[in-house]
This record gives sequence, structure tokens and C-alpha cells, in this order.
Amino acid sequence: MKTEYINLKKAVLNNNCPECFATESLTLSFDQKKVTSPFVIQIRKEIIEKHAL
Repeated sequence: MKTEYINLKKAVLNNNCPECFATESLTLSFDQKKVTSPFVIQIRKEIIEKHAL
């Protein structure tokens, strides 16, 4: 079985922190699992959240 992840949404949030004055942006990504076999293609209900700076 082959496993892939479908990207549902990717959002970039700008951050202006008043305490540390950081201006780095935060990236949020939401992916959904897709399992493929020779007979069936299944898209699972579970959604995976990824956070990156």
C-alpha cells in the first residue's frame, strides 16, 4: 500500500511579538492521509497539523 499526504491548507502568519520584537512568520500546514492499494483508494479522516517557523 502506498501512503500519500494531501495538502488541504497552508497558511503563513506574520508575527510581531511585542516582547522579543521577532518578525519571523509562522507556517501552519494541514494534511490529510491518502492510502492507495491496487484495489482501492482511501482518504482517511485524520488530519495532521504541522507547525514551522
